[in-house]
Amino acid sequence: MAISLFSSKSVNLLKDEMCICLDDLQNHLISTAPTKLEFFGEFFDFLADLNLPHEHVELGSDEYHENNQFLKREMSGFYKSVDVNDNTEEYLTIDNICHSFLSFKNHGLLHLYKNREAESWYPKVVIRRNLGTNNLVGDVVIYRGTSKYELESGKFSQSWTLSKEIAHDFAFKHYSDQDAYVNTERVVVKAKISALNIYCYDETDNEHEVIIDERMVVGATIIFEGILD
Repeated sequence: MAISLFSSKSVNLLKDEMCICLDDLQNHLISTAPTKLEFFGEFFDFLADLNLPHEHVELGSDEYHENNQFLKREMSGFYKSVDVNDNTEEYLTIDNICHSFLSFKNHGLLHLYKNREAESWYPKVVIRRNLGTNNLVGDVVIYRGTSKYELESGKFSQSWTLSKEIAHDFAFKHYSDQDAYVNTERVVVKAKISALNIYCYDETDNEHEVIIDERMVVGATIIFEGILD
């Protein structure tokens, strides 16, 4: 698909640095704000040209708050220049993109990936490079708590775990209070993947998460599925 919304500098920021899926982003904008596409092109260029006072800061530090206030001031000026406010249809999308931009600039790509919002639309981050150390070797058994739909589609997320129990919690506990949750549609999936296709594994992570190349998952099968209460 031709990427018409993105200049070379916005592609460098959004795709090359932040690893945002541009197809997903463009499709979202076409479906939600088809009359504002030119505006979003200007917005992406604005972000690409923006230099925060600090990079790679500690959460809650003075530098962190300075960055947040700096972006808030800069965005206020941008909104006025293009006549956008929090009552316009594109505001929520802009706000989520700004949130992802700050997350990346403040804390880096891994933080952006692991702390992306899940309750509403948020820029889709697709990792295609190593993020830190990975001491795993050989074929690794991995688990994921997910939906039957994801399993049947074969289009898995990149976030899996080495823990069967953690996967069970993601399948049946963490999202059970959401309206779309249906117990009988939830499953725990087991698969294998080569350690060479694991982009990140932190041994200190209490969820034992592995960020993988989801295209290389082998032999995904259900080991537990929800039943009627």
